[in-house]
Amino acid sequence: MIQRDAFVGEVPSVPDEGGATFVVPVTDAAAIDAAVALCQRHGAILVAPARDLPGWGLRAAHLRDPDGNLLEIQTY
Repeated sequence: MIQRDAFVGEVPSVPDEGGATFVVPVTDAAAIDAAVALCQRHGAILVAPARDLPGWGLRAAHLRDPDGNLLEIQTY
C-alpha cells in the first residue's frame, strides 16, 4: 500500500486529513483517458491531468470524487 505522503509533490492539494486515496490500475494511456472522462461525467474533478511520472515508471491522472477522496488512475 502506498502512503498518502508519497503523493505529495506529484499531486496538487493532497488533503492533510480525512478522505481516502484510491489507485486504479489500467492497461494503457487510452484507458486512462477513458477512465478520467467516465469519472468526470459522474462528478469527479480533475486535479492533475494524465502525465508521465518518471520516478514511478508509470503514467497517471489524479481526480477528486464529490466527497473529496483522491483517485489515481495509472498504467501498470
